[in-house]
Amino acid sequence: MRMNTQFITRALLVVALLSIFGMAMAVNVDNILDLWNIRTSAATLSGNYTQTADIDLSVTKLDYLPNWEANKTYVVGDVVKHPSDGFAYWCNTINSDASFVATNWTKMWESSKGWEPIGNATTPFKGIYDGNNKTISNLYINRGSTSTVGGVYDTALNTTTITDGTDNVGLFGYVSNAASADATIKNLGIIDPNVTGKRGTGALVGKVMIPSKANKKVYVTNCYATGGTVKGFGATGGLVGANNSDRKQQVPVIRYCHASVTVSSTHPLNNSINTGDNNNPYNIKYGGLVGCNENGITEDSYARGTVSGGDRVGGLAGCTIGGAIIRSYSTGNVTQNISSKD
Repeated sequence: MRMNTQFITRALLVVALLSIFGMAMAVNVDNILDLWNIRTSAATLSGNYTQTADIDLSVTKLDYLPNWEANKTYVVGDVVKHPSDGFAYWCNTINSDASFVATNWTKMWESSKGWEPIGNATTPFKGIYDGNNKTISNLYINRGSTSTVGGVYDTALNTTTITDGTDNVGLFGYVSNAASADATIKNLGIIDPNVTGKRGTGALVGKVMIPSKANKKVYVTNCYATGGTVKGFGATGGLVGANNSDRKQQVPVIRYCHASVTVSSTHPLNNSINTGDNNNPYNIKYGGLVGCNENGITEDSYARGTVSGGDRVGGLAGCTIGGAIIRSYSTGNVTQNISSKD
């Protein structure tokens, strides 16, 4: 049979162009270290990933992670807490150190705070993560406010303001679009999360934000969270904390998703005022699926978890200013803990 050399040449050219323009094959994620390494640079935060195995993050729990011991044999994949700095370390090679040899280990999350979210407001996740219908279980994050009385009292406002804690908390902390491509998280289940953060907290994503000049979108598709708890202080949801956009022509989309987790406020009775938000309380926007859906779309989704918070509390979403909820529902009990502001 005669070969079509022109066809072969064109095919090779297409492959080369796909590689040049960043459309290479996805990187496999099959363990905790693979998941952790997504955060290592701007290039990896914009990468293309496929999860190839279920991942258990039990090692992020305080009562699970063992201390490193001298002269004990460790194998690749062991995770320990080093008692001198309280961080978790992943074993890179079989070793039996008399003293801790840093090159044998990869330093990871601060164990008292649990998992460090992938992406933040400075360096967001902008890539593609395909969970491939796999799960991530026992995600533990403890990055909320430690104040038991509410924070710092302001005599002028006669209110108490939360001053500590971390915003944008979840498996992925902050997600935005790339300049020339949509960001996507899809086909992933979060099982039994125990997640606590401040503003913008969810089991899967803390905050989605599309900037004002963006030409691309963010999609969260066919994802779910079940069991466990999510706690925050404003814009807190069972799956996504905030699903927002500063550009109405390019809005983030949550679709074919669901959540059955308990959502609550870390400070349910706090009524401190956010002067940067039309004097609304900080303690607002709690939803069973998404806390804040401002200029965002949520469609063909549902929530079944119990939701309680300050103001603006919903079974599905706590806020939908400028956004839309389409063909979606909730069945969980909802409790508002502070009165709406005039």
